[in-house]
Amino acid sequence: DYELALENLDSSLTIFERLKVEDRLAQSYYGIAAVQMATSKFDQALDNLLQSIKFSMENEQPDYTAMSNHAISVIYEKLKNYSLAITYNDSALNIAEKINDKYLIGSFLNHSGEIYLCLSKTDSALIFADKALLVQKEILNKVGIAHSYDLRGNIYLKKKQYNNALKNFIQAEKTLEN
Repeated sequence: DYELALENLDSSLTIFERLKVEDRLAQSYYGIAAVQMATSKFDQALDNLLQSIKFSMENEQPDYTAMSNHAISVIYEKLKNYSLAITYNDSALNIAEKINDKYLIGSFLNHSGEIYLCLSKTDSALIFADKALLVQKEILNKVGIAHSYDLRGNIYLKKKQYNNALKNFIQAEKTLEN
């Protein structure tokens, strides 16, 4: 129930603001934006993500700065503004690399691959998918590994390399079965 989720998140934000719990504001704005993204309210989500970035930077919470930049990238990808999608995802990836958050790095590398695939830049997309796969394997993230294989499969489909595509799709499925 998205409306109920928004009501609760708005209430939390109001309480955190009233009590001056500054270190929870970035998280609250991010949560509100996530619900707005799920309901395709992209303008409102962008406003809240920019607020999340503001408070995460003020409170030295680079993980929320990275995640908010990534969420903005996702919005711009959905809106087919790929140059801004790349810009925000690159920013998110740079932050994740600075704080050495492998989970975020793997996720953002996969997203880079997805954006380049949308642009039909399959060679670049494959480079990112391969890097993401290495990170996902390093941290033993089964869902991330499967995502990377699936992305690779889609890239090979676009390249009309059907055997390679099939191998990657099968590997994605096997990863989740184990």
